[in-house]
Order: sequence, then C-alpha cells, then structure tokens
Amino acid sequence: MIGASKVRLFLAYCLMFLVLAGCKSGNEGGEATGKVTIDGEPVTAGEVVFVSEDGILSSSGFIKGDGTYTVKEPPLGLVKIAIQTESFKTVDSSNGPPKPHPVMKMPDPQVMGSVYKEIPAKYGKVETSGLTVTIKRGQLTHDLKLSRE
Repeated sequence: MIGASKVRLFLAYCLMFLVLAGCKSGNEGGEATGKVTIDGEPVTAGEVVFVSEDGILSSSGFIKGDGTYTVKEPPLGLVKIAIQTESFKTVDSSNGPPKPHPVMKMPDPQVMGSVYKEIPAKYGKVETSGLTVTIKRGQLTHDLKLSRE
C-alpha cells in the first residue's frame, strides 16, 4: 500500500510537470513587422535583432530592399533592438575588396533587392542603440526611425 505522503508528493510532481510543460518562451507564432528608416530614407539591407531585457532570449529578421522587416516569435515583454548592417557592406575602399563573412553566407543582394546603406555604429548593438519596444502576444507593427545625428 502506498502512503498518503508519497501520493501527495507524486501529485505535486505531476502538477509541477504540467505547469512547466505549458510554459513557452517566445511569442507562440506572433511576429513584429515594420520599416527601418534613417533620416526618412529606408535602410535597404541588414538585420533587426530583438533581445529580451534580461539578455537571455533573442529573435531576428532580415531587412528587405524596401526597408521592411519581420521578426517571428520575438521575446515577450520589453525588448532592446539592434540594427546590424555591416555584414551587408559590399565595398570598403580603405580595405580593398570585400571579404566573406566568417560565419554565415548572406543572400545575394541582387536577388533580395538589398543594398548596404551606412548607419551610425551605435545602432548595431542593443546596449547602445537606445531602441526598445514592449512585445505582447500576437502581431505588432513597429517602425524603427534612425537618425544620423
């Protein structure tokens, strides 16, 4: 015969398992969309990165040639945002011809319609960009208006 304390312990473990199984990170199919501009002109290549306030969760999406972006399943709550464009830079006159990115292969800019446009370096890191938004479940439209000043 099983003792009452063992039954309660078993039920407590089952309840904890069910609670944890129901917890999910991300936005369960939600997404954030918008347009990235600098001084009113579209940023035409790059990546938008959303990072949770605690720095644990992140999600990103590419910027299309018209400046629009989509980030699928961004972290919920307050997120910090970075706009990373340097990997799309095709020519750096001070260093000669472009060098391939060491980690990932970028899509062909001609196919994507993306063309590198320089933005201030501060936007490339969530710690310095000053860009934030609060993400809730579902769909969000959030335009990112950058400035060279």
